Amino acid sequence: MFRDRRLRLDQITWGLIAAFWILWFAVGAATDQARPPFFVLSPSTLLRLGALRGPLSSFGELLRIATCWLVHVDLLHLLSNLFVLLVVARLWPLGARLLLALGLGIVGAGCVTLLLAPSRAIVSCGGSGVLLALLVPLVFWSTSWPKKLVPVGLGGLLLGGGLVSSVDWAAHLGGVVAGLGFTWLVGRPPARA
Repeated sequence: MFRDRRLRLDQITWGLIAAFWILWFAVGAATDQARPPFFVLSPSTLLRLGALRGPLSSFGELLRIATCWLVHVDLLHLLSNLFVLLVVARLWPLGARLLLALGLGIVGAGCVTLLLAPSRAIVSCGGSGVLLALLVPLVFWSTSWPKKLVPVGLGGLLLGGGLVSSVDWAAHLGGVVAGLGFTWLVGRPPARA
């Protein structure tokens, strides 16, 4: 019975993340009058939706760390993050402290962005850093190299996307650091029943 509750909570969490990502993007596309097929959102719309702006102009903008991972630049960005989210949700072990991993990923990606980009103007958004924080433990928890290939491959794609000049590579690095920290804190997940 307790196992069923944990499974349901994890499923609700994954579903809420996907729903928030889609909702945030739909609101942005509707208010920005973005044009198909990719519905690229303007920087001002991204900031209205909660993207992180660096350097910070006020202490209150630190709250954007909690919202920037919900905002996506365009439809391709959203769909790629949703695909990785789906795969991670299928691989994530039951009872592996999902909420802690998410929290560390959110804080890690946002804080590293602010620490490594204090003097350049940046608008940071997207869930890739948080997804990397979830992929790193999956690599360490996998019991064989064939099972490691999926999280390593997805992580490589996300990190490769972070090398594009317009992408916030610091958030990706922050996600990896948060994932390493989470893995160190938690160790191995509980064995599946």
